[in-house]
Amino acid sequence: MDGITTAGRSVSQDRHQQNFSTSSLIFLSFAACRAAEDHHSSSRPKRSFTLIELLVVIAIIAILAAMLLPALNRARETARKISCLSQLKTMASATLMYADGNREHIPPGHRYNSWKGADFWWSILIMTVNSKAGAKGYTGVMTGYYKIFVCPTEKIPTGASPNFQYSHYVVNTKFTHFNAPVRKMVTARKPSAVVMQMDSNIRNSYGAASESAGYVSRRHGKGRTNTSYLDGHAEFRLVSTDTYAVEKLMDGYINPCANAAGSCATNCK
Repeated sequence: MDGITTAGRSVSQDRHQQNFSTSSLIFLSFAACRAAEDHHSSSRPKRSFTLIELLVVIAIIAILAAMLLPALNRARETARKISCLSQLKTMASATLMYADGNREHIPPGHRYNSWKGADFWWSILIMTVNSKAGAKGYTGVMTGYYKIFVCPTEKIPTGASPNFQYSHYVVNTKFTHFNAPVRKMVTARKPSAVVMQMDSNIRNSYGAASESAGYVSRRHGKGRTNTSYLDGHAEFRLVSTDTYAVEKLMDGYINPCANAAGSCATNCK
């Protein structure tokens, strides 16, 4: 009985050894093939982009950039327009502060026709808000505290001729008067309709007596201009379309100004 058992075990062990040998041979054969393939792959030169493929990629990038650039430019201009509106709103607030401390008088384009830097409307407004700002004449570049009078969209700088000699903005001298502090708040029947400051298109004047293309700028597009109002708000409004382009500059108050000897000098107090 023991002999039979021992014989059976021997047969089983022989079969197991044969199976192990077969598996080992298969594994070694597979490993050898894999090693040969790896060697062949490593010895084969790697494929690179051809010139045509590179040009196609560049062309696709250029097309995408051309599609996105207009949208990016529009977004930038929208941001500049909003910044410009914010500056005009600050000017309107400073105008109200000046009136509150000066018996309700509105600062004119230039006080007393003195041509001193401190008497220009922008110096009056800045020094009303901050007495340490100092005055700015009509040929100086608008820097420091006076950056508020530089429109972020306007490409022509401020300074001496041929640049904007004054500011990128003009004041409505039909309301404020050119050179006499005679206009009072009481003359405004509807302050929210009274135009104060707006985008300038004229390089040698601090005031606008009309909304013609020679005075008021449409640099933000759509036939409109950024404008501040006597009640303190600012908006992107459509400019006048009447024959003389003055209708909006005469709205909301009585007795428009003509000149130093005009009706405003005698009837607006």
